[in-house]
Amino acid sequence: MTYGPPHPYGPHYGPPPVFTPVPPIKPSVGWIVGAWVAAVLIGAGAFVFGLIGVFTTTATSLLGSAPTSTFSSGQTVTVTLDPADGPGIYADAFPMETACTVKGGTASPVASGSQIAAGNGTFWMREFTLKVPVKGDYQVTCTADDYTGRFGVSRDSAADAREASAANGFYKAVMLGVPVGLLVAAGVVNVLVVVRRGQNRRAMGR
Repeated sequence: MTYGPPHPYGPHYGPPPVFTPVPPIKPSVGWIVGAWVAAVLIGAGAFVFGLIGVFTTTATSLLGSAPTSTFSSGQTVTVTLDPADGPGIYADAFPMETACTVKGGTASPVASGSQIAAGNGTFWMREFTLKVPVKGDYQVTCTADDYTGRFGVSRDSAADAREASAANGFYKAVMLGVPVGLLVAAGVVNVLVVVRRGQNRRAMGR
């Protein structure tokens, strides 16, 4: 029995199958990862920045109002006073029966210990508020019986405290607001990416 000549090219199996790559579902999960990583890193940096700012501002408000030059009871010193600074006389202890005068101005006593400043390891209590007409050099004298401590002239520590409070408000807003805002933003990105991926998955029939 004859079947004819063999096929010159051998058996024919048809063209090889074509595999179409499946496109990835978009948007990528990397958006979620990136959003959370950025929120944590930037938020942590903002928190540390705010914390350092609060600490530094508070410390500066105390140190900034501490007297830089001091004098003893009965000694007259010449100091530069500016009414805008709310100058006052501070003592490093609790002197009894203290009297202070400023030539060309007035010295009004305040409640002892109502304002405190710190500097060089010493706490200073504001004893008198000095009122002068204009900025300039004035002679100040303080006398106190049986007092071996020191007096000093400096600006109003309460003004420093108010300035520190305003600055601390900014630092606290950064310390708390930025991390919370970033976490909320990361959560929104997370939800949007998940929803969008779900829509694309259904559109691709997967």
